[in-house]
Amino acid sequence: SNVTFLDTANETLIAYAKQTRSDTVICVVNLDPHQPQQGITVIPASLGLPPSFTVHDVLSGERFQWRIGANFVALAPGSRQAHVLEVER
Repeated sequence: SNVTFLDTANETLIAYAKQTRSDTVICVVNLDPHQPQQGITVIPASLGLPPSFTVHDVLSGERFQWRIGANFVALAPGSRQAHVLEVER
């Protein structure tokens, strides 16, 4: 009940958000094992996040600015197959 699947505008990307009372984690995965894929991940306002927020990719250590609405992602086999993004408070 605390998982929300997100629109990606690319059928080879899957994305979802998992929330607890104080934490939100957003996962975006490239389902194509052979080709890089890019697209948009849409964060709905119904998640209750601020209009703009910082996410920390726990796989790479990078930080990105995300927002409610469309966010660009580019994922490639062998280098970055997925994002596991923890929303910073």
